[in-house]
Amino acid sequence: MESTSIKKFYTRRFIKLIFIASICLLILSLLSKDVKLVITALFILCICIFKYNMLYIAIGENYISVTQRPFKEPIKILFNEVISVKYEANKIVLYYCNSINRYETTFTIYLGQLENKAKNELIKTLQTNLEGKQR
Repeated sequence: MESTSIKKFYTRRFIKLIFIASICLLILSLLSKDVKLVITALFILCICIFKYNMLYIAIGENYISVTQRPFKEPIKILFNEVISVKYEANKIVLYYCNSINRYETTFTIYLGQLENKAKNELIKTLQTNLEGKQR
Protein backbone atom coordinates (compact mmCIF):
# COMPACT_ATOMS: atom_id res chain seq x y z
CA MET A 1 0.00 0.00 0.00
CA GLU A 2 1.31 3.44 -0.94
CA SER A 3 2.04 5.93 1.82
CA THR A 4 0.20 9.23 1.62
CA SER A 5 2.73 11.45 3.38
CA ILE A 6 2.66 14.65 1.35
CA LYS A 7 4.38 17.76 2.68
CA LYS A 8 2.53 20.93 1.76
CA PHE A 9 3.91 24.46 1.67
CA TYR A 10 1.70 27.55 1.44
CA THR A 11 2.39 31.13 0.30
CA ARG A 12 1.80 32.86 3.61
CA ARG A 13 4.59 35.40 3.91
CA PHE A 14 3.30 38.93 4.62
CA ILE A 15 -0.33 37.75 4.37
CA LYS A 16 -1.05 38.53 8.04
CA LEU A 17 0.30 42.06 7.63
CA ILE A 18 -1.76 42.66 4.47
CA PHE A 19 -4.83 41.16 6.18
CA ILE A 20 -4.51 43.52 9.18
CA ALA A 21 -3.90 46.52 6.91
CA SER A 22 -6.96 45.68 4.80
CA ILE A 23 -9.13 45.36 7.93
CA CYS A 24 -7.92 48.82 9.02
CA LEU A 25 -8.71 50.12 5.53
CA LEU A 26 -12.17 48.55 5.74
CA ILE A 27 -12.88 50.18 9.11
CA LEU A 28 -11.68 53.58 7.89
CA SER A 29 -13.72 53.27 4.70
CA LEU A 30 -16.83 52.33 6.68
CA LEU A 31 -16.34 55.37 8.91
CA SER A 32 -15.91 57.66 5.90
CA LYS A 33 -18.81 55.93 4.08
CA ASP A 34 -16.84 55.71 0.84
CA VAL A 35 -18.36 52.86 -1.18
CA LYS A 36 -15.40 52.48 -3.55
CA LEU A 37 -13.00 52.14 -0.64
CA VAL A 38 -15.25 49.56 1.08
CA ILE A 39 -15.40 47.45 -2.09
CA THR A 40 -11.62 47.71 -2.52
CA ALA A 41 -10.99 46.66 1.09
CA LEU A 42 -13.37 43.70 0.78
CA PHE A 43 -11.68 42.65 -2.45
CA ILE A 44 -8.25 42.77 -0.79
CA LEU A 45 -9.60 40.71 2.14
CA CYS A 46 -10.93 38.07 -0.27
CA ILE A 47 -7.57 37.90 -2.04
CA CYS A 48 -5.79 37.51 1.33
CA ILE A 49 -8.04 34.63 2.36
CA PHE A 50 -7.58 32.95 -1.03
CA LYS A 51 -3.79 33.44 -0.97
CA TYR A 52 -3.53 32.16 2.62
CA ASN A 53 -5.10 28.86 1.58
CA MET A 54 -3.27 28.56 -1.76
CA LEU A 55 -1.01 25.53 -1.99
CA TYR A 56 2.36 26.52 -3.47
CA ILE A 57 4.48 23.37 -3.21
CA ALA A 58 3.57 19.75 -2.49
CA ILE A 59 6.26 17.11 -2.04
CA GLY A 60 5.26 13.47 -2.24
CA GLU A 61 7.34 10.32 -2.01
CA ASN A 62 8.70 10.58 -5.56
CA TYR A 63 7.63 13.97 -6.94
CA ILE A 64 7.44 17.70 -6.36
CA SER A 65 4.44 19.73 -7.50
CA VAL A 66 4.59 23.53 -7.78
CA THR A 67 1.63 25.85 -8.40
CA GLN A 68 3.07 29.17 -9.51
CA ARG A 69 -0.16 30.95 -10.43
CA PRO A 70 -3.73 30.59 -9.17
CA PHE A 71 -6.10 28.66 -11.44
CA LYS A 72 -3.21 27.17 -13.40
CA GLU A 73 -2.30 23.49 -13.49
CA PRO A 74 0.59 22.66 -11.12
CA ILE A 75 3.91 21.58 -12.58
CA LYS A 76 4.92 18.09 -11.43
CA ILE A 77 8.49 16.84 -11.57
CA LEU A 78 9.48 13.31 -10.60
CA PHE A 79 12.57 13.03 -8.41
CA ASN A 80 14.09 10.43 -10.74
CA GLU A 81 13.90 12.98 -13.61
CA VAL A 82 15.98 15.53 -11.66
CA ILE A 83 19.57 15.69 -12.89
CA SER A 84 20.82 18.27 -10.40
CA VAL A 85 19.62 20.98 -8.05
CA LYS A 86 21.13 24.37 -7.23
CA TYR A 87 20.28 26.17 -3.99
CA GLU A 88 20.54 29.96 -4.02
CA ALA A 89 19.51 32.63 -1.51
CA ASN A 90 15.96 33.24 -2.75
CA LYS A 91 15.39 30.39 -5.18
CA ILE A 92 15.98 26.74 -5.94
CA VAL A 93 16.80 25.76 -9.51
CA LEU A 94 15.97 22.21 -10.60
CA TYR A 95 17.65 20.79 -13.70
CA TYR A 96 15.63 17.84 -14.97
CA CYS A 97 15.22 15.71 -18.06
CA ASN A 98 11.63 15.72 -19.22
CA SER A 99 10.52 12.10 -19.68
CA ILE A 100 8.26 12.95 -22.64
CA ASN A 101 10.61 14.83 -24.97
CA ARG A 102 13.98 13.95 -23.34
CA TYR A 103 15.16 17.56 -23.24
CA GLU A 104 17.00 18.97 -20.25
CA THR A 105 14.90 21.71 -18.71
CA THR A 106 15.35 24.08 -15.79
CA PHE A 107 12.65 24.97 -13.33
CA THR A 108 12.97 27.69 -10.69
CA ILE A 109 11.17 27.65 -7.35
CA TYR A 110 11.10 31.13 -5.83
CA LEU A 111 11.29 31.16 -2.03
CA GLY A 112 10.27 34.78 -1.40
CA GLN A 113 6.63 33.83 -0.85
CA LEU A 114 7.38 31.31 1.90
CA GLU A 115 7.85 32.04 5.58
CA ASN A 116 11.33 31.34 6.95
CA LYS A 117 10.28 28.18 8.81
CA ALA A 118 8.58 26.75 5.71
CA LYS A 119 11.54 27.77 3.53
CA ASN A 120 14.01 25.93 5.79
CA GLU A 121 11.77 22.86 5.93
CA LEU A 122 11.44 22.84 2.12
CA ILE A 123 15.20 23.06 1.61
CA LYS A 124 15.80 20.30 4.17
CA THR A 125 13.17 18.07 2.54
CA LEU A 126 14.59 18.61 -0.95
CA GLN A 127 18.14 17.97 0.28
CA THR A 128 16.95 14.67 1.75
CA ASN A 129 15.04 13.59 -1.36
CA LEU A 130 17.60 14.85 -3.89
CA GLU A 131 20.72 13.78 -2.02
CA GLY A 132 23.81 13.67 -4.24
CA LYS A 133 22.32 15.84 -6.99
CA GLN A 134 23.46 19.22 -5.68
CA ARG A 135 25.29 21.43 -8.17
